[in-house]
Amino acid sequence: MASAAFTGRREPPAMAFGPCLVTSREDYRRAGGHAAVRSEILDDVSLAGAYRRAGLDVRCVAGGDAVAMRSYPAGLRQLVAGWTKNIASGAAAASPAATAGAVAWVCAQHAVAVGALLALVEAATGWGALAAGRPLLWAVAWVAVAVQLRLLLRRVGSFRWWTWAIFPVPLLAFDLVFARSALLTAVRRSVRWRGREVDLHRRGPGQEVT
Repeated sequence: MASAAFTGRREPPAMAFGPCLVTSREDYRRAGGHAAVRSEILDDVSLAGAYRRAGLDVRCVAGGDAVAMRSYPAGLRQLVAGWTKNIASGAAAASPAATAGAVAWVCAQHAVAVGALLALVEAATGWGALAAGRPLLWAVAWVAVAVQLRLLLRRVGSFRWWTWAIFPVPLLAFDLVFARSALLTAVRRSVRWRGREVDLHRRGPGQEVT
């Protein structure tokens, strides 16, 4: 497959999962290793791109019970810092089709969360029509979204029951972290990771982000 570096076309982004990358030493050296992506925030995605430019296949698969880990073991602060560093940059690097699908999926969850909460307030207070449709409709939509999230989360990790049952809570947390990530990476152009500031204005081949 021809690389964008030779054809002048924009190469579609490759998928990769940084905490668990499996490769041979020969292929790793052929792609240039992490030295080839030392200046990148999304080093796992960029490394997958380096593999494809070297003519190597890249596949992203679900490992099931084969691999287990705890992401961000230091707690909430580390989780927020890691997602702040990655999430806005990851969204910008995604393909248009993937971005459109993700945006539609998240917007549907927001619509159900807001509609159901307004319907609940309406039923509890007797105020006027706050939500379009009957409360029963929003209750069914809430359950449908919760079940869909439960099925999805079972495939990607181990989550507590409330993660999907009261999904508006983690959804709000996602909104806040994404807004913070967009502000720091796109506006301020600086993120903090592992105790140091990463200046995205001055980031170059000589500055490593790990």
